[in-house]
Amino acid sequence: MYDLTNQLILGPRPKLKAIPTLGVDCVFTLLMPAEQPLGIEIAVSKVGLAWLWHPLTIRASELSPWEQWAEAVDSLELALTCGWRVYLHCAAGIHRTGCLTYLLLRERGANMREAAETVYRLRPVICTEIGDKFEVVESLRRLYVEAAQAKLDKP
Repeated sequence: MYDLTNQLILGPRPKLKAIPTLGVDCVFTLLMPAEQPLGIEIAVSKVGLAWLWHPLTIRASELSPWEQWAEAVDSLELALTCGWRVYLHCAAGIHRTGCLTYLLLRERGANMREAAETVYRLRPVICTEIGDKFEVVESLRRLYVEAAQAKLDKP
């Protein structure tokens, strides 16, 4: 259930010339507009790959709202369910990339430890660099789940 090794590649922003050699069906970009992601879109479309773009930020001063994270998780889940091999990246391929993968795994039923360990296996550098980001998105996820449950509980 949590083995994404053959379907999901986590990494940094790809070099444009390297895109044809990634061996994927889809490049999934988490860069914000100021990080100039459109060059990636052009390079991806030139080689006939799918490009999904969900701009996210995880900076404490400007954390993306849960709905944007949830939309990105849904898009990633759909791409994987379609059988696509996906290259998922942000700028360094650590914080946003790791957190989105973590959230995907949590949505698939992994507990917090299983999700974190799977992310670390997919991209070991995340283990030493992620800091408290999993706790940040877990808190955001928990608030969303509680709010959704409260709506269901209302008569």
